[in-house]
Amino acid sequence: PEESLRYFRESLRVKPDNFMTHLNMGSALAEWGRLDEAASHLRTALQLNPGSARVRSALARVLERQGRAGEAARLLREAAGTDLDRRMSPEQFRQWHPGIKKP
Repeated sequence: PEESLRYFRESLRVKPDNFMTHLNMGSALAEWGRLDEAASHLRTALQLNPGSARVRSALARVLERQGRAGEAARLLREAAGTDLDRRMSPEQFRQWHPGIKKP
């Protein structure tokens, strides 16, 4: 994990506004159980790319693990309304947003 974090940190040092690096770092931190740090990077990714259903879904999963189900559900509802989600097949949508009906 530390080697990956060094890579992400260096990438952010060079280009701090790279939403994909924030998304990937947040996802990795969440996988390692570092939920507060993960949420911080995912929130930054969301600020940089507010239309990203993927970021909203990743942040929602972290918030749910933190016991913040209401906030997670709001993000999932918002993610369900993005352009990307409208182009997804019903099967893809269920994989990204379990428990949410496709609008």
